[in-house]
Amino acid sequence: MSVPTSKNSDGIVDTAQRSDDIKNAAEIDDNQAAEVEPSSSKKKKKKSKAANGAKAEVKSKAGIGGINSKDMEKHKFWSTQPVVQMGEPEAPPEEDGYIEPSKPAEEVRQDPYPLPQYFEWTTIDIDDPKQREEVHELLSLHYVEDKDAKLRFKYSAEFLQWALQVPGYYKEWHIGEYLCFFAKFIAAEANYICVHKKLRSKRLAPVLIKEVSRQIHLKGIFQAIYTAAVVIPTPISTAQYQHRNLNVAKLVDIHFSWVPRNMTLARMIRLNQLANKMQLPGIREMTEYDILQVTALYTKYMARFDMVPIMNSQEIRHQFLSGGGKTGTGDKWRKDDQVVWAYVVENKDNHKITDFVSF
Repeated sequence: MSVPTSKNSDGIVDTAQRSDDIKNAAEIDDNQAAEVEPSSSKKKKKKSKAANGAKAEVKSKAGIGGINSKDMEKHKFWSTQPVVQMGEPEAPPEEDGYIEPSKPAEEVRQDPYPLPQYFEWTTIDIDDPKQREEVHELLSLHYVEDKDAKLRFKYSAEFLQWALQVPGYYKEWHIGEYLCFFAKFIAAEANYICVHKKLRSKRLAPVLIKEVSRQIHLKGIFQAIYTAAVVIPTPISTAQYQHRNLNVAKLVDIHFSWVPRNMTLARMIRLNQLANKMQLPGIREMTEYDILQVTALYTKYMARFDMVPIMNSQEIRHQFLSGGGKTGTGDKWRKDDQVVWAYVVENKDNHKITDFVSF
């Protein structure tokens, strides 16, 4: 992972100073640019239902996250990027094609993009426990949170190592100014984008995005996908988090959830209470022997959607088994270093896997 770090007046490289006054979450806007600058996103002749739905939501009164299409005019950074721009003609192009064509590696910029004074690119090894902990601390303090800075994603160091080392990953793609970047498939996926709060006024993010794009282009990959909690040009799909409250009293206490009108806390707890015994017959923990059947199930299920991540058996193994922790450690709820749980439903008569679930 390459990370530009700041130098103090003595020329000593320091990590950027930590900030305890946590406010105004890492909202990805024009000043913080969360795109990977995909230089060849395709314009489709026929727009998918997801794309049309996303566009309709942007044009609605509230839009996504309470932002309407008028706000799109303010994105100066995005207007320079090879993405579909808001306000472009409604009709699709006559022919399919990329926004910008791919180019051979020798035509891609060979040198890293320059950084502001006192910053430089360095390399972080996610396998190094100390450096992994620094990434964990950065995200814990400065990653996505609510507007009141009371709730924030908190990924464990073990989870980050698992998530950043998918099959076929490139170490040099872990780059940025306090930026964690995860890439995969024939397109790149941007994730864990995070800039230290005290550095956000320095306009570092656009430089980092360009450097990420440069590294991707050098590998011959010219497509990218990203997600954001705010509207940025231009959504092709939208999604919602679905939560199942387990510790209702705790979640209400910290204002993650609230007691609906005409309901008491006691009744809410009772309605969300889990059954004492498993009610689904044949469910068990997933093992190595299930990988091929799970891969087939996953592929068949995903075929019904317009846009999905395609995973082979090696990638299925990583996603659902490699983060399963150390066998024989921990307790019945969690093994040591466990970051993912995966279960299958097996037909006891023919031993066929009929369903699977993971979290």
